[in-house]
Amino acid sequence: MPLGLLNQARAQTGNGAFLEGQPNVVRAVYAADICDFGATFIDARESPILEADYADVMERVIVLWRVPKIIPYENISLSNVLPVEMRRVIQRAFIDLMLTPDGKAAIQTVYGMDTLQIAEDAMYDDFALYVRASGLSLSDLIK
Repeated sequence: MPLGLLNQARAQTGNGAFLEGQPNVVRAVYAADICDFGATFIDARESPILEADYADVMERVIVLWRVPKIIPYENISLSNVLPVEMRRVIQRAFIDLMLTPDGKAAIQTVYGMDTLQIAEDAMYDDFALYVRASGLSLSDLIK
C-alpha cells in the first residue's frame, strides 16, 4: 500500500526492500545508510524489542505521515473454501462469545480486540486501490 501511495504521487524512489518485520524497518531507517525511509502499519518505534539497543529511536526515526485508517488491521479470517454455512456458524460463535463477559475478556486477551464487526468486501476498497497502484502482484509476494 505505501508503494501505491508513492506511485500515485509520482514519487521517484530506488528499489524497495521487504525487511520481514516492522522493527526491522525501524532498524534500517535508524542505521541511515541502509534505508532513507520505511513504511510500517503501526508505530514500530515503540516495539519493546528495540528499547534496549535504540534508546533514542523516537528522536532519530521520525514519523512524517500516517496513512488514514483504511486497512481493517486486526481481523479473524476464514478460508473461502469453507462452506458458507460453516463460515456463518463461526462468525456467529465469535459474535456470541463477545456477548459474554468471559468471552469478551478472552477475545481481548487473545486478539486485543474490544469489538467485532463482520467485514464486507467494500471495507477494503481504498486499500485495494493503493495495492493496484503499487503495480505489485500480491500472489507473487507470498510465494
